[in-house]
Amino acid sequence: MTPPRADAIAAAAGRAAAGSGASTERERSVMIGIVTGGAQLPVSLVAAVVGTAGSVWLWRRNHAIALRAASPVMDAQWRLYRSKTVTNGTVAVSVGSTSLWVNDSSSEISAR
Repeated sequence: MTPPRADAIAAAAGRAAAGSGASTERERSVMIGIVTGGAQLPVSLVAAVVGTAGSVWLWRRNHAIALRAASPVMDAQWRLYRSKTVTNGTVAVSVGSTSLWVNDSSSEISAR
């Protein structure tokens, strides 16, 4: 026996594959929960912003150390955290834009 949520997901996925989309409000809310992670979206945004801030701090710290004591290892470290900052920043922007899209989509679905 499959759980009710799994049945709703399977039904919505079957209709989406057939081209008719999800038909009931419950199935739409289940699909939105899957796409956005439900209540985990704000937690993900906070984690991405904190991760970006940590990478910026480590980037600056390691760059200052690399300038004082020239070493190939420290040179590689500050470059690593520079790339991690860009990656974490991209994730933060992506999660933030997803939260804006989801809020807009949720209000549109509830208006139907």
